[in-house]
Amino acid sequence: MLLVAEVGRVVTGEHILDDVLDENWYGSTKTLDVHISTLRRKVGAGDATQHPTITALPRVGYRLDTP
Repeated sequence: MLLVAEVGRVVTGEHILDDVLDENWYGSTKTLDVHISTLRRKVGAGDATQHPTITALPRVGYRLDTP
């Protein structure tokens, strides 16, 4: 996963979409928001001091932070 490879660094939404989706895909960028939300529930359930968190940086991208 791209966020894991870039832990602690901001990864733009565009970079994530380019890495994951086919070049001919022309859907909504809300798809990324839904997937990030699902990932947050899976990896960050509970206390943030114990689990990794995915931080959204509006109009920039996402960052995976580890305790």
